[in-house]
Amino acid sequence: MMQFLIGGDIMKRYFLVLPFILLLFYGCGKKSAVKKSQKGVLISGWVFNIETGNPVANTKITIAGENETISIKVPKGKYSFDITPGKYTIKVEKKGYIIQKEELDLTVKKNYEHDFIVKKGTKLTPQEKKAQEHLMAGVSAYNEGDLIKAKSELVTAYSLAPNNNMVKEYFAKVDEKISLLVDSLYKEALVMDAEGKKRAAANIYETILSYEPNHKVAKQRLNAINRALAVKPKPKPKPKPKPKPDTKPKPTVNVESIYKQGLSLFSQGKYKSAIAKFNTVLKYKPGHSGAKSYRAKARKRLKALGG
Repeated sequence: MMQFLIGGDIMKRYFLVLPFILLLFYGCGKKSAVKKSQKGVLISGWVFNIETGNPVANTKITIAGENETISIKVPKGKYSFDITPGKYTIKVEKKGYIIQKEELDLTVKKNYEHDFIVKKGTKLTPQEKKAQEHLMAGVSAYNEGDLIKAKSELVTAYSLAPNNNMVKEYFAKVDEKISLLVDSLYKEALVMDAEGKKRAAANIYETILSYEPNHKVAKQRLNAINRALAVKPKPKPKPKPKPKPDTKPKPTVNVESIYKQGLSLFSQGKYKSAIAKFNTVLKYKPGHSGAKSYRAKARKRLKALGG
């Protein structure tokens, strides 16, 4: 009788512990299922129907580059390619649908996510056609990390086709990314503000308002900083020294003009283009502190966007 009780107690404990053991193995198996590129670049995504928002099954996808061309058929609309870094053309084909083709720069070794939106080769009303054009432009801008343009295009698409599931889905995606970016920028602005770096904080608040024009706190802090900076007396200009004869050949590039272009792109959230401008400035003027500072900020924000 005692042996039966002891055995029953052991079995009871075993059945209590068993779910935790299974959960542990499930978690480990899930982690090991994460794909890693063997060649340097892993690009994956979905093929969606622009009208329904559903994945398009049995789609043929071809990716072609300088060194390799791969064609696959995706039964459920989800695709994945493991390729060497480079520039590629991806073509999406499905009977009854318009062929979709895109040029992609995949020269950086990392994992990429890129969705494709396809539409049936049927006649549309002028309003439906216009809505789809704006939706396609919005998705393209989203894939490139230009969230301001993406939101603008999707707002127009929504006004033309408020019941389009694809428009709703990408609207939610853009809003989520903007929300995460604004939260990150707001924390950075608070740090700058607390350290007395008012002009830097003001620049960040302006960027926040370019994404969320109704951000109440950003508006208040920007107005307060601008008022504080306006009342400061301007320093007296120092007498200009007599110019020395310039023996060095003048640069053929207007560095400050390029720098201002970079600042303009930065304020619009076009961080990749801004980085390119700042790189050009630093090529001709390596000690340019403004270009160095804003290039670092642009890289940081691009990283926050997953770019």
